[in-house]
Order: sequence, then C-alpha cells, then structure tokens
Amino acid sequence: MSVFGIKEQSDLCVQGELPMAMPERPLRILFIFPQVWDPCKVNFSGQFSILPEFVSGHIFTLSSRQQPVVRLGRFLLRWKEIGETTWQGLWNGLLARWWLPIQYVRRGETDVVIAYDPYACGLAGLFLKCMLGVKLIVQMNGDFHEYPPSSSTTKNTIMAMVFRLSMRWADAVKVLNSSQGTHVRRLCPSLPVYQFHDYVACNFFEAALTTQGTYILFVGHPFDLKGVDILIRAFLLIADRHPVVTLRIMGYSPDHELPTYQALAGYHPRIEFLKPGWVEEVRDQLKDCYALVSATRTEALGRVFIEAMCCGKPIVASDTNGARICVEDGRTGFIVRQEDPADCAQQMDRLLSDPLLATQMGRAGRERARELFSEAAYSQEVIQMVREVMTGSTGRAAESMSASASLTVE
Repeated sequence: MSVFGIKEQSDLCVQGELPMAMPERPLRILFIFPQVWDPCKVNFSGQFSILPEFVSGHIFTLSSRQQPVVRLGRFLLRWKEIGETTWQGLWNGLLARWWLPIQYVRRGETDVVIAYDPYACGLAGLFLKCMLGVKLIVQMNGDFHEYPPSSSTTKNTIMAMVFRLSMRWADAVKVLNSSQGTHVRRLCPSLPVYQFHDYVACNFFEAALTTQGTYILFVGHPFDLKGVDILIRAFLLIADRHPVVTLRIMGYSPDHELPTYQALAGYHPRIEFLKPGWVEEVRDQLKDCYALVSATRTEALGRVFIEAMCCGKPIVASDTNGARICVEDGRTGFIVRQEDPADCAQQMDRLLSDPLLATQMGRAGRERARELFSEAAYSQEVIQMVREVMTGSTGRAAESMSASASLTVE
C-alpha cells in the first residue's frame, strides 16, 4: 500500500501512469409517454440531452409532429400521430406504446422501461417488461389518490384497478411528493419508492431578462381543477385597491366553458384570458409578470412554480402537496388556504402592496430553484434510480423518502 492508502501502481495501471477512472457502465432506457405535442421543445427534449454520454435509449409516444423519428441527445424518439378523433387517438396510442417498441427494440437492447404514468403508459410498460425481459419503473405525476381524476365513478374505479396492477408488477416507482409515496407504500410495502422532481428547463427560464410588470399571472389547465374560479373571486376582492394591476389567465379552456369564467369575472377589463402557448410564450409571460398566482385544488408538484422561481418571481399558491415542496411560505411566496378566495386575496394584496418584498421573495425563490430543482440534480437522480433498480439496491429509495420530510408538511 502507498502512503495514500492506494494499491500499488502495478495492481492498477501501467507503471508511471496515474490510475484511470473506471468507465461508467452504459445505461439503456426506454421511455413511454402518453402524448407530447412538440417533443423538440426544450421543456421536453432537455431531459434527454442533459443525460451523460453513457445513457442512451428510445422514447415512444403520441405527437403532433410529422417526422417519423427524431434524435434527442443519445435517444431516438418515435411516435404515432395523436389523431383527430378519440378512437383514432386510442388506436394510435396502442401502436405508439405497444407495437413500435417491439418493432424497434429487441431483447438485450435495453435495461429499463420508464413509464410516465401508472395508467395507459403503465400497462404498456408491463407488456414491454414481459416482452423485453427488463425492469420497470412507473412514475406518478398526479395526486389522484387524493383528488379523483374524473366525475365518473366507473372511470375512477377502472383507473384505481389499473394503478394497483402497475404497482404490483413494477420494480420501482418514482413519485413527486411524500403523500404519493405514503400511498404507494401502503399498497405495496416492499416496492422501492424514489422521490424527486420532474425535469424543468431551469436554465432556459433563468436566462430570461426579467422585469417587475403590472400583471399577476396564472398558467395551467383544466380551469376547474386548477381553481380558476377561486382565483377570479380573489382578484375581484382586491381589484379596486390596485387599479393598474391585471390578472392574466393563461391556459386551455374549451369553447363552451370559457364564457362561464368570463361571466364569473364580470367581463372585468383587467381579467385577461390568454390562449395556451409553447414554452417560449410561457417564459415571455413569466419574465415580465409581478408574481405567479395559483388557487389550484390539487398539484402534485407544479412545474410552473419552478419555472416562475427560475425567473425570480414570487408565488401565491393554495395549500397543495406541490406548493409545500416548491414554495417556502413567507420567504419565496405565500401558501394560502384552499377554496378560500379571501385568504388568497389577502396575500395577493400584501404582495402587490410591497414591491420590495416581492423582489426579495423572487430572489429567494430563484436560489431555492437552483438548490433543489436544477437540471443537473434531475439527471443525477435519474441515473442513480436506474442503476439501483438494475442492481436490486434500494438505498437511494429509502433516502429520498426520508429526505422528503424536510421539504413537505404532512
């Protein structure tokens, strides 16, 4: 042994040369997504281009683009068109998530399948796990265990059955918050659970030149689930106190629903409804807003929270699992009671009345985003999760769930 506690050079390398780091074992991952309107946009493609050279694989989904295949980093993306009708979309979804992978990937050519959700993607993942002989990681991206996804009891029952099936056959599950993790552990106590954030194009949003504008911004859909009605009522309570401030509501609402929200707003001239936009348009709205506001009824994480933080914007958000992770109450924004327009209005008024406080909170939010939600952190978490699932280790799974206690309030 040398004085540094290292084996003699003859054991490690040619005499006179420094020890060489062992090359990373290649990781080959197959991703399954429900649908991606434009997979070449940075908010989707970035999660693959940031992965290191030893990580490669395939992506299968539905998309609106025309090209049959696109390279994203060291991944090949293939898809079927979304389709003009529901039945066409269902059929193309089966082809994209079940048939295309079998057509282009053979046994021994991938190590792990990562399914975006435990429903349609989870079922496809189970099929591919059996056909390709690989491990399966299923992601949870919604708090459906707390807030049912549909008003149909039959649909909710079917989705719950599919969820349990996916959990039963998965080798690990990735969650966004501790409530999801607790739910999974209750159903499948021995299933490894990993908790970390989804990919957010933090560098893209942080690069924007920002100003403190005269509008507060909401981004999201569907409007009913995201509490747009609560937000409108809250703004109306303080509109007269802030005569130059506008509420901008950005997101998709069906043509038959939008008039309902416009009527609820009393056709107020300072409540604007903006069409949904691509990631560049979202950034344009975020960079010049005064603050991001949200009265959502459920939020597992809230990527738009992190995007706003990267732009240095304070946040007023209702009390959800996602808000507790992203927003540090009183430091980077305010967390308000759910279904409470008065409380939401009070905190919006407090923020609008103190531009210096808003600036300070925005700066603190940017630092929090850098510390907790960076692209590099996401890449490291994905790699470690995949490696552990491949080797049967669960050390990081236990750590990620215990560490979540410092980010969330049960």
